[in-house]
Amino acid sequence: MQVGIKEIKLTDEKMAQFYSDYQLDESLFINQYVIIKDMKDNYIDRYKWDGKKLNKFNNKIIHNKYIDKLKPRNFRQQCCFDLLSNDSIPVKLITGVQGSGKTFLTLHYALDKLENGKIYDKIVYIRNNIDVKDTKELGALPNGLRDKLLPYIMPIADCIGDVLGLQLLENQGKVEYVHLGHVRGRSFSNSIVIVSESQSLTKEHVALLLGRIGENSIIVFEGDLTQIDKNVFKENSGILALEEVLCGNELFGWVHLDKTERSKVANLSSLF
Repeated sequence: MQVGIKEIKLTDEKMAQFYSDYQLDESLFINQYVIIKDMKDNYIDRYKWDGKKLNKFNNKIIHNKYIDKLKPRNFRQQCCFDLLSNDSIPVKLITGVQGSGKTFLTLHYALDKLENGKIYDKIVYIRNNIDVKDTKELGALPNGLRDKLLPYIMPIADCIGDVLGLQLLENQGKVEYVHLGHVRGRSFSNSIVIVSESQSLTKEHVALLLGRIGENSIIVFEGDLTQIDKNVFKENSGILALEEVLCGNELFGWVHLDKTERSKVANLSSLF
């Protein structure tokens, strides 16, 4: 994936020229990240294109009461931290291989914003598992909607330690999980809207969700195009629609994480 982040190899001569004028003979999108590499494939530096020039950015740190200082583990995660922390880019797309940190980083960033910032009131967590066209029906709800959705919102509990912590945030009104089939008519203001498993969205789903974003809110789509479970999402991909329609829009940014950081065992999945 070279659109959200573009990796560029430079010879020693071109590297010297780049650091004299910070110009590249490349076509770039606004908010596109650029990673500079040498001819031996070593990572050298990273920048973001603002539409006029390349800007170097400082490493960001995520910190909340559930985790100590969380720092990026690789260059692409540095780009991800920068995108997440930038409130002027309200529509964010984070794609990546399993274990690359897309859900973990997004949730901890959101918890950091709730705890240490004053802009956002709550996290709204949405995942397509049901109901609107091309989603699964919930069926009977003997224990209520929350219990039916609980398996799909366990990533939040994993980040904060347990289900009791999740219930506490819910009781405080800081976390709301919404069934995709129930978003029509909703308006999310002063919120961080996280759309998990976005590879299971159609173009129409993406348009529906963007239309729910109110004042002082951002929306983060995160997903993995290698984990598509139904043909409809291959034929009508919401993630690919986001790229096609919004790349170059100042309100949109995208990063792709290509390295598993969960564990050595998790990294073995790439062999299959």
